Amino acid sequence: MAQQGEWRNGLFSGNCGSDSAGSCLTSYFFPAMVYGCLDDRLEEYPREENPECINGSCVSFCFFGHCGGIMGSAKRAEVREKFGIKGSAFNDWLSACFCLPCTLGQMETEVKSRAALDRQTAGGYSQSQGGMTYQSASTQGGPREVMSGCGGASTRE
Repeated sequence: MAQQGEWRNGLFSGNCGSDSAGSCLTSYFFPAMVYGCLDDRLEEYPREENPECINGSCVSFCFFGHCGGIMGSAKRAEVREKFGIKGSAFNDWLSACFCLPCTLGQMETEVKSRAALDRQTAGGYSQSQGGMTYQSASTQGGPREVMSGCGGASTRE
């Protein structure tokens, strides 16, 4: 197993700062929506644009909101596992039970920042439905190459 890292965004700091105050406030007033966005971001990682926030996870959170600590701690464990962040199920549960908006804001900010970094380091490639898509940073909307997986032909548009 790879060396485990730390959260890049603190539970009470880094997610309610200047750039991500939106995640903090939205987590406080609309926790189910943030939970749905977070679930979609994790499912479609590292894609960031327009996450589907009103989804099955959002609806589940609405119905089982009184169990927010359980749902929040399970999602926090999923984020930790995906990114190799050290921690424990007990700490996840404590965070989610005693400050669910902060926990949701932390996870949302963490996934967004890691996705942005991963997209930058991928050299312009991103996963799409039909395979890998490359678009030059200097010619947005210009030519791009679409390559199919496993020996498929590549085409230029």
